[in-house]
Amino acid sequence: MVIMLLCFVLVVAGLGLYKTMQIKAMIKKFAAMKPPPVPVSVIGLQPAQWQSRAATVGSLRAVHGVDISSEIAGLATAVPMHSGQQVHRGQVLVQLNDAEERAQSDALKAAADLARINLDRDRKQLLAHAVAQAVVDADLADLSGKLAQLHAQEALVAKKAIRAPFEGRLGVVTVNPGQYVNPGDKLASLQTTDPVLVDFSVPQSVVPQLHVDGQVKVLVDSAPGQDFSARITALDSKIDTVTRNIMVEASVASHGGLLMPGMFARVKVDTGDIQNYLTLPQTAVVYHPYGDVVFVAEGTTSQGGHAKVHQVFVNLGPVRGDQVAVLSGLSAGQMVVTSGGQLLKNDDEVVIDNRHAPSMDAHPETPNDE
Repeated sequence: MVIMLLCFVLVVAGLGLYKTMQIKAMIKKFAAMKPPPVPVSVIGLQPAQWQSRAATVGSLRAVHGVDISSEIAGLATAVPMHSGQQVHRGQVLVQLNDAEERAQSDALKAAADLARINLDRDRKQLLAHAVAQAVVDADLADLSGKLAQLHAQEALVAKKAIRAPFEGRLGVVTVNPGQYVNPGDKLASLQTTDPVLVDFSVPQSVVPQLHVDGQVKVLVDSAPGQDFSARITALDSKIDTVTRNIMVEASVASHGGLLMPGMFARVKVDTGDIQNYLTLPQTAVVYHPYGDVVFVAEGTTSQGGHAKVHQVFVNLGPVRGDQVAVLSGLSAGQMVVTSGGQLLKNDDEVVIDNRHAPSMDAHPETPNDE
């Protein structure tokens, strides 16, 4: 019985020793295995010129723009204008019926002419001492009154002809011959179309960099991918106490009607001097609570090459588009991992694959919401 128990113990001990040696061998084997290199893209760090910009939004408006209307009521006898017409200053747009007013003007003119004749006759009689000075004075006052009435009537006749107050292009005409027009009725819109003005506001911190004749860039949805140079024509005389912004006015060419009054616009304002920064795509930065990190590759950094990486803490600067400026921690010429950095740690081996490198556009287009 003892011999059997001793043999059982020896067998169990042998099996345990065998398994222990087997596990140690497996651990040693796995410890010797290396993970496959991580595919990453890299970029050579180079300085780039940065122009600080403030981005804002604004609206386009005409230098001169009004809704054509009448001061007085009347029946439209002629409408010598049509929608979209280019008109000059003083051109008749709508003619109201003025027959009665012209007849009254003729009657007043005849009365003024008679008053003038009476005045001339009494002045001659005054020289012959046939009438008193008071008669001549009365004649003069009568003539002045008649002329004043005539001028008032002529002004009323002139109001019956609705004219363009300035040169510009008409919008949609909403009046027809034979239509009765009330005072204040909108008959058409008249706008100057070239140049147009853009109104926008910027924070008070930007004011020192703004000046009349300074340049800004204007972008509109009707011309995607294009920016238009505009010239600052005026700055408001005060800062808004609610927003702490200042209103700015700039003038921009309409480019053949591409820019129209009423359009929404995005405006970019250059602020400060041009700076040289080492520039990276934002995807190169691994953000941590304890600091921002990038991985620098050392070795063969050409396509398909193998390299090792080590992490470097960096101090980041301003951002523009897909780019971020590096203020300290790196130097020009270093190869920096731009994608795949979230999977890396110090001394990892990587394989270079730049076929799908991330974008590094300084001014990427933002798609509009449908």
